[in-house]
Amino acid sequence: MQRRTGDRLAHADRPGDPMNLTNQRPGSALRAAEKRKRDLYAVACARGGHTFLPLAFESYGRWSSTMETFLHKLGKAVKEAHYRDDRDFSTGRVVARWWALLSCAVRRECALTVRGKSEAAAPFIRPFPRDEVWGRGPYSPH
Repeated sequence: MQRRTGDRLAHADRPGDPMNLTNQRPGSALRAAEKRKRDLYAVACARGGHTFLPLAFESYGRWSSTMETFLHKLGKAVKEAHYRDDRDFSTGRVVARWWALLSCAVRRECALTVRGKSEAAAPFIRPFPRDEVWGRGPYSPH
C-alpha cells in the first residue's frame, strides 16, 4: 500500500522517503551500490593499511566509474611493466578485452543463477574459455 506525499508516491514502510527512482536515473543503482560497499568496508580496509575500491556493475553491462578507472589504470600498468617498447600494444585493446571477459562472465553467472545452477556451487571454477568471447560460443553473434 502506497501513500501520496504531495505529488509523489511514498514507500509504504517508509512514508518519508519518496518513491525509489533508481530505475529512472541511469547509473543511480551503481552509485548506491558503491556507496553501500564503501560504507561497509572502507574503514576496515583503511585500518588494515589497504585501499578499498568498490567495483560495482549491473547485470546488463553498466560498470561503475570506479571500476572503469581501475581497469584503465591496470591496463596502463601492464603496458609499462611488459609492453613498454611495443608500439602495437594498446592499453585500450587490453581494457576492452578485459571488459568483454568480465561482462560475459557476469552475464553467464546471472543466467546460471536464474537457472539455479550457479558457478559458486560448482566443485571447481573453470577458466573462462576463449571461444565463448571470440569464437562461436554462447555470446557470439553467429
